[in-house]
Amino acid sequence: MTAVYGVAGQEGRTLTRALLTYACTHLWGAVPSQPLTYSPRGKPLFAQPGRWLSLSHSGGLAVCALSDCGPVGVDVELVRPHRPSLPRYAPAPEALA
Repeated sequence: MTAVYGVAGQEGRTLTRALLTYACTHLWGAVPSQPLTYSPRGKPLFAQPGRWLSLSHSGGLAVCALSDCGPVGVDVELVRPHRPSLPRYAPAPEALA
């Protein structure tokens, strides 16, 4: 089964751990007994085989995906107001039209 959980609050980074605990308990009945490990790029991984997770946070948003079917991935981005300086990074002047 694969499930995605999300929450909004004060600080997304702090929320991800609480959300992970809640999601594991809700989906599997308990938090994994072994601590998380991390890939060389910093992605959190369950130490035991057969379970996957993905965490993302932005601003006051946090999202967590869990799976025992295979690798999963989630991403969340807080929509921010348009910045006037952003168009200067466009690849060509006609893209600004």
